[in-house]
Amino acid sequence: MHKIFISCAVGILTIAPAMASDKTDVMAVVHKWGTDPSNCADGAAVVDSVPPYEWHGPGACSKWRNDLDAFAKQNGITDPHAVVGKARHIEVTADHAYVVAPVTYFYKLGGKDMQEQATGTFALQKSTSGWQITGWAYSVR
Repeated sequence: MHKIFISCAVGILTIAPAMASDKTDVMAVVHKWGTDPSNCADGAAVVDSVPPYEWHGPGACSKWRNDLDAFAKQNGITDPHAVVGKARHIEVTADHAYVVAPVTYFYKLGGKDMQEQATGTFALQKSTSGWQITGWAYSVR
């Protein structure tokens, strides 16, 4: 009985650092998304407040980026970037992760500094090349 307890304790102590490392790695990808959404998996699903509001399938993130750039140009938006805050909720289960975090979108409109508060919801999957975003939604607050 004593050996079983020790084996379980060692297992738990070994798993905890791995989970913490995965959460750190997941959050690094999510934080990078704010300035460089290139860590988006091909075939991802995207929902955003920019027309046409949803993209999915091969090249979805590139299509979203093109639509975002066109929207910004059409509306006089310059210097856009987003900052992802501390996760409100994060789950990592094996090679999948789910994150909900506040996002602040900074931009200039007619030269004037602007910002928009939102919530980002991200789904990620771990592959041999690391964590990638497989889907995300941006919801203006």
